Amino acid sequence: PIPCVPWQSQTSGQYQRRVHGDSTIFSNFLPLMKCSILKALVLLPLAAALNEEETNILKNFYIATGGPTWTHKWNMENDLCSEYGVTCQDGHVTQLSLSKNGLDGKLSAELGSLQKLQVLNLEENHITGDLPPELNQLKDLRELNLYRNRLTGEFPQNCARWKPSYIEFRQSTRA
Repeated sequence: PIPCVPWQSQTSGQYQRRVHGDSTIFSNFLPLMKCSILKALVLLPLAAALNEEETNILKNFYIATGGPTWTHKWNMENDLCSEYGVTCQDGHVTQLSLSKNGLDGKLSAELGSLQKLQVLNLEENHITGDLPPELNQLKDLRELNLYRNRLTGEFPQNCARWKPSYIEFRQSTRA
């Protein structure tokens, strides 16, 4: 366990306290609070680790879009929930926000298996090809931003499952 030592007065060695109304407020509250936060940060990755299937999806996405040349690269040895542009909750990816990050390549159909994905923001990269129809499986998707990429083809017609509050998709005019 992480030790949490209460603050002591340098002069008397006693805990300093003051009375406020009916409750006693200890002056050592702040260091204890900092220690509690430290414990939470240390234990948090254990509770929110990304599941194996979604870890593999993100690793494949990283490779397919030129991850080693991205502006903000991922450390593939880390829990990917702690990497740039990835937000997770309860062991699932909920957001991928990698705008202006130098992604180059095609979107993987596997992204459609990120069942808790709510936000996909890949604006201003070099993503090419068609939008995978498997993205229709993202029933929780509420924000999609693929503006300023090199996408071709049509916007998927079968997106009835999406709950979008924001969609930015423009067919590329760049070669």
